[in-house]
Amino acid sequence: MSLRSAAFNLTQHGLIHARHRLAPCTNWVAHRYFDLTGRQAHRRYHHPQRPADAALKVILPVSGVQAFVRDYALLNHVPLGHRPIFPAAPGWEPRYDGTLEDRLPHPWDPLYQTHYIQDFQPVKLWRNTLTLCEMIETDSDPNKRKMALNTLRALVERMQEFTREAEGAAWLENRFAYINKEVRLPKPWVSGIGNAFAILACLRMRKHLPTTALAHAYARAFQQVYVVGQSKPERWISACDADGYLWFEEYPRPKGRLLHVKNGHIFALLALHEISLLEPNSPYQTLVQAGACTIEAYTPCLRRPGMVSLYAVNWWRKPDYLPARAVRQLYQLYHLTGAQSFLSEGDLFLQDMATAIDPDNKQTLRQIRADILRQRPLAD
Repeated sequence: MSLRSAAFNLTQHGLIHARHRLAPCTNWVAHRYFDLTGRQAHRRYHHPQRPADAALKVILPVSGVQAFVRDYALLNHVPLGHRPIFPAAPGWEPRYDGTLEDRLPHPWDPLYQTHYIQDFQPVKLWRNTLTLCEMIETDSDPNKRKMALNTLRALVERMQEFTREAEGAAWLENRFAYINKEVRLPKPWVSGIGNAFAILACLRMRKHLPTTALAHAYARAFQQVYVVGQSKPERWISACDADGYLWFEEYPRPKGRLLHVKNGHIFALLALHEISLLEPNSPYQTLVQAGACTIEAYTPCLRRPGMVSLYAVNWWRKPDYLPARAVRQLYQLYHLTGAQSFLSEGDLFLQDMATAIDPDNKQTLRQIRADILRQRPLAD
């Protein structure tokens, strides 16, 4: 009996549901059949919808890489909410003594220290930088400001310990193996969102420490693009998919299969936009135009009407674990680009995920939307 026939017979006799995500099958044959066909249907449905005025263009003249680009009217400053203020852990005070771990306002997550055995975490690099810089710039106590600067300097040293440089570019490395059902990354591995956090941290602290050159090195890593179907660079965090869209990959898998994680891609896009403001004639503005076009094309694929949106295009059935962030980032992309589709999709996401977002976060999202529209009204 063929695989298809076996699965069909089990369904006909009521032993499994044809939509196995509603009633997972314990029979391997039938489960595997519906898993495969489900993924195929998912991929057909999740085909990008090219924006009407998007065009295939060379995005990196040196390599000749092409991707779909839309000529957005990008902001000449960072979008709203790009530099949040994270309150320090309760009871935290700056200090000179102790290890870096003792002095951070936002400790590394226990998962990193006890499971991954790594005393460094890219997202906490960014959050600690924001909190320490805020203290350096606003605290009335000069001694606290000095201690915060001292901790910031030690944080940069730790960041550099986890940095690999080559040919003028720099990558933050995770030096542990990351393995789950969809991702198998042997150590060390690099990440688009990791480099994004490094860029954002370096740009935020550059008023206090000489980190501008480091920010540019982390940004140059995004210019080494893996084009699906061609040979891969030794390290890569940017990729052009088979449909011609540029992605900044959060989990660059060794065999080159792309996951397309929305959140990580948007963090990288916003980081590249911020550094493009320092270097207007660099390739970064084109990378931002291409990256924003990608999200505009794929957002309908990530939406699940009446449900929490997908975390990634190719991480089948995985919902976004921070639904409020999924909405906020779309509003930020409207602010960045002026493309009304981002605002409309953000509204649809908020409607779909109304029960998954708590009332306080919903109110915050409505306020962000209103503030953004005051700064960038809808075009007539």
